Amino acid sequence: STAPSENPSVSPSASTAPSEASESPEASAKAKTFITINLKKNKTYKKSKKVKITAKKGIKTVKINGKKIKIKFKKKGKKTLKLKKLNFKLKKYKKLLKKKGKKNKILVVDKKGHKKTVKFKVK
Repeated sequence: STAPSENPSVSPSASTAPSEASESPEASAKAKTFITINLKKNKTYKKSKKVKITAKKGIKTVKINGKKIKIKFKKKGKKTLKLKKLNFKLKKYKKLLKKKGKKNKILVVDKKGHKKTVKFKVK
């Protein structure tokens, strides 16, 4: 009679633990989807590669190897509009890129402070 009484007490605690574990990865996955970059980490690209950056909350800053890129924001009257998409070719910023075979880093920050970094190489 003790075995059946133990099983129900164990199963509710076992069912709550996986649900807690499944919530935390979902929350971290949602945080990562605020900003998307079409570059994959540790991959080598040509300098003619077009970089596409999108941010749901609007792009605040973009840095290549710690150097800030100038971004033109559109204005409507006195109010600056959110810039949600940014496209550029790597060769436009070739002075900021490191030599062949060395890792470069792009850091994107959105208006809410979410950050995403991608490390890549250039041919």
